[in-house]
Amino acid sequence: FYIEKQKPWQQIRYVTSAKSYFYADQSIHKKLKSYLTKHTIVCIEQLEKEWAYCIFEGKKTIKGWIQLSDLNVLEK
Repeated sequence: FYIEKQKPWQQIRYVTSAKSYFYADQSIHKKLKSYLTKHTIVCIEQLEKEWAYCIFEGKKTIKGWIQLSDLNVLEK
């Protein structure tokens, strides 16, 4: 994981579920084909209720909403 320049992220988390799907918006009815697997790191630009707008930068950049329940919990 390497960061070349400053990004507008609020947090960085990782996936805790076996598969975590991206959604077009904050609705379980808008599931996309793209998903991440357990332990994959995602960058969070926005948090709203039970959803996080995430960016995954791998071979392809994927953006979308992921349910917070699929991500690790940050300790205070």
